[in-house]
Amino acid sequence: MLSQAFVLFLVPALLAASAGWDLASYKIPNFLPLTLCLCFCGFAAVAGLPSSALGGHALAGFCGLAAGFALFAFGLIGGGDAKLFAATTLWLGFANFLEYALITSLIGGGLALALISLRKMPIPATLMGQSWIAQPARTRCRDSLRRGARRGGTLCPTAHRRVPRRHERMKRAAQLASAS
Repeated sequence: MLSQAFVLFLVPALLAASAGWDLASYKIPNFLPLTLCLCFCGFAAVAGLPSSALGGHALAGFCGLAAGFALFAFGLIGGGDAKLFAATTLWLGFANFLEYALITSLIGGGLALALISLRKMPIPATLMGQSWIAQPARTRCRDSLRRGARRGGTLCPTAHRRVPRRHERMKRAAQLASAS
């Protein structure tokens, strides 16, 4: 009974909180994926998972972490997304790993395209007067540019301005130096 409560209530609530946090601030706090992992440990203890199944789930979580961080290294997803992907694959195991990865990438890509197209539309004047709409848009852009400078490049979500990656800047500097 307690193991069903984990799966039916706690995990969906944590995933919904992660989605809400990500939509509101473009960040997923570390405590949410960590809590998902700890909940899995509690679930495994309560449900009495055999050690072979527990090892398979742990290996799936590590593979999810490796895949997520590879996508993060190429700048395709955020670090919080990678950690959340790993925590979710810990719950799913290898049985549904590929299906989950495919569905997540399709839905995430569709959501990204929808957000990009919505950001190109002007915000109505009545809504722009609201500080909770106007201020986060400016802050997100400024924070995105700062993170991009540290990480090597990013896409500014509100200004639609791409910051060059470090290797592109170095290549451009080398071209200028060889031309002179």
